[in-house]
Amino acid sequence: VSFKYDRDRDVYVLHRFDTWELDGSGRWSRKAGPITGFGSFFAGSMDYDYGRGRMLIYTNSVTLGGGRLWEWSGSTWELKSSLIAVSHPTVAYDRGRNRTAIAGGEMGGFSPQHDVSEWRYFPNDPTCALGPP
Repeated sequence: VSFKYDRDRDVYVLHRFDTWELDGSGRWSRKAGPITGFGSFFAGSMDYDYGRGRMLIYTNSVTLGGGRLWEWSGSTWELKSSLIAVSHPTVAYDRGRNRTAIAGGEMGGFSPQHDVSEWRYFPNDPTCALGPP
């Protein structure tokens, strides 16, 4: 389950298979069903991109064989990037640098694994960029 506040639209967004929004009066509204092509995911993290006014969710999908980054417009989810799998992902927006970081890691046997990627959006290049911070 992922749950975050959308400042521009003044609602909380909850995603767990379906997407729901909670408004200021305490009313829940179902906004979208399962994401087409989403697959079943086993880990997800969401944060709000203040620079662009969009919600982002990163999911690690069992059925799709890796992670995906999706953007919520307020009515639909749009695939923004297919990524290398990041285990136990955490998404955080850095307001100072206007970037979204995706981090994760897992202790596997004796060798810890730490994955950190930084997603950057360029208005003239909607393909996005992903790389180390």
